[in-house]
Amino acid sequence: LRLTYLFTCITSIILITMSLLYVLLYIRDIKESNYHTFQSNMINVLSNLENTDIISYDWILKLESAESYSFFLYDNDTAFRFVTDSKSEEEILLAEEILSYYNTNFASGLESYSAPTHIEFNYSTQDKKHFLVGIGIIPGTNSNLVLMILYPLAKQNQNIILFLIVFSS
Repeated sequence: LRLTYLFTCITSIILITMSLLYVLLYIRDIKESNYHTFQSNMINVLSNLENTDIISYDWILKLESAESYSFFLYDNDTAFRFVTDSKSEEEILLAEEILSYYNTNFASGLESYSAPTHIEFNYSTQDKKHFLVGIGIIPGTNSNLVLMILYPLAKQNQNIILFLIVFSS
C-alpha cells in the first residue's frame, strides 16, 4: 500500500511538472511569435515608407485595420495631419508619453544614423495597458520622419487566459 501511494505521488508530481512546463512554453511561444510578427511588420512598413514619395491616408488606415495597429507619424517632432485628424486626445497623449519614454531610454545615438533604423519594445501604461511599440526613423536631408506603431496586447492576453481556462478544465 505504501508503494502504491509513493508511485501515485511521484507520477502526479511528474505530470503536474510536465503540464506546467507545457503551459509556460506555450505562453512564451505565443508572446515570441507576436513579437516577431510585429517586428517583421515594422520592418516592412518602414521599408515601404522609405521607398515612397507620398504617404496616403488610405494606405495607413488599411494597415491599421488589417493588423489592429495604431500608426503615428512625425516630421521633425510635428505630428502629421493624419495623427491629429484620426486619433483621439487619449491616443495622442499616449503616443507622447511613449515618445518621451523612448527619448529617455533608447534614443541616444539612433537619430545620428544615415540609414533608416528602428527599435521595438514592450510598454505598459500606469493603468496596466500593455503594448508592443515600434519606433522607426527615416533620416532625410533636412528632417527625420519618425514612425511609431502601437499594438495593444489585450487580445494576446485574452488568448492566453482562454488557453489557461481550457487547459485547466
